[in-house]
Amino acid sequence: MANEMRFEGSIQVSATNFSETIAPGAIQLDLSEKNLRSNVLVAPTTASGTEIASAGDSANGGIFFFRNLSASGNVEVGRKEGGAFKPFLLLKPGEYSLGRLAADLPITGGASILAVKGSTSNVEVQFTIFDGT
Repeated sequence: MANEMRFEGSIQVSATNFSETIAPGAIQLDLSEKNLRSNVLVAPTTASGTEIASAGDSANGGIFFFRNLSASGNVEVGRKEGGAFKPFLLLKPGEYSLGRLAADLPITGGASILAVKGSTSNVEVQFTIFDGT
């Protein structure tokens, strides 16, 4: 299993008389040989967000993993376009997310750049971006 990522998950919801389980199965993702960026940083509340710079780029968008390490405060993940921050993901304390970035969202350069922002305070966020195919 070289250059692969496997993710399995399920969602179980129970509220009053409502109950639902979603088990979509496993996702197998092929990766190139490079991990574009992996780090833990403090995301300040700067209005334009903090860029996640990397030495690489991905024509396929890449696979992302973000985790809010803060015990209080939310973190937003988004695009930085022309200096303006446009969030597409909100993580509350302890939450994480895994997915694929759009192919038009380069990790560096271009008109739109990946960025993070603390929504209410400086928030510690862990992230990894893989070059995906």
